[in-house]
Amino acid sequence: METSKIRKVQNRPISRFFNSLSKQQIIYLMLSMLTGFLELGSVIFAIRHHLPLVAILGIALAYQVGALLKNPIYLSAFIYRLIAISAIFTGFLIWINPWFLDLDIFLISVCLQGIREEALQYQPVGTLAKRISRIIGFILVGLLSPQSLILLPVLILLLSFGTMKLNKMDLHMHVTPLKSLGISGKAMIIHQSHYFIYTYSMPILFILYFRLDNIEVGLAFIIGWISYSLAPVLLNRFKPFKTLIAGHISVSVILLAIFFTNHDLPILLTAWFLSGFGGGTVFCIKRLAKTWSTWDHTSDMDAWENIGHVIGVLSAIMLVVATNNLLSLFPAASFLAMCTVCVVTIANTKHRRFTEKSDRRRKI
Repeated sequence: METSKIRKVQNRPISRFFNSLSKQQIIYLMLSMLTGFLELGSVIFAIRHHLPLVAILGIALAYQVGALLKNPIYLSAFIYRLIAISAIFTGFLIWINPWFLDLDIFLISVCLQGIREEALQYQPVGTLAKRISRIIGFILVGLLSPQSLILLPVLILLLSFGTMKLNKMDLHMHVTPLKSLGISGKAMIIHQSHYFIYTYSMPILFILYFRLDNIEVGLAFIIGWISYSLAPVLLNRFKPFKTLIAGHISVSVILLAIFFTNHDLPILLTAWFLSGFGGGTVFCIKRLAKTWSTWDHTSDMDAWENIGHVIGVLSAIMLVVATNNLLSLFPAASFLAMCTVCVVTIANTKHRRFTEKSDRRRKI
């Protein structure tokens, strides 16, 4: 897929983009909506069934680990569909015991992420359109039920018929070698860890502290995602280094504010909304990575991003086990946001020195 083609689609005005969607792009956006529905809905489902905090975060971890089976681990199209069929049967086990939710969410996540990736092949979709689809999925979380966890893999299978044709029962899988974790990859991992160490604590706070119903939780959760999605649109014209530094310092301060003022819902929602702008500056890491590519050879940023998701949720689980305090996740996330600032500052300083050295050589 050519980079210029992707950039052209991403820069297209959103109204024109939706008017010219292909079948595969529509399927991709529908599957993106289902990722939001599953990711947030499964956490809410676990909270409503009074599972312990660690078990609730374990559900989120099952979803994120499932994403690793599309990158850096790849399965064949046939295996993704076999997993979807398996998820239908494991959905019935939840009726027996909600502790089977981890297995079911993992299987649904694997087939959902893998088949969604198929739909993206040769049909690029802009980031904003994808995030809007996920926001719609967050809004629909009130519909999640044991029945929907059975119907979800059925819907994924039906949509999969529009992504590609299966010519044979191919059972192969392969792992993409992660040849280099350069400094831009490290920055991405730390940033993603900062976000995913605390993000699932938000629906827990909304439900256990403020007694919001499922629809209200979905609406409250999208407040942070609206600002997160708007950040690249509003901040794209500014220099990426300064934008990222300002964004991560601000979100670090906001997370500390949440730690001290979490008892007030209006203040919490305001802080959650503002934090999205800071976290949304993640797009600057990819822009800086292109600039640093002359000396920093990070391979496959998307894979490191997925790994960062898993590390973030794992860190949240370990911290809750150690402290038995959900609120401890916010200062930890604040610390990781500042670590992102440090890593990016070091990288940018190194790039400036590298550029100056290269300029001197050319003059000689």
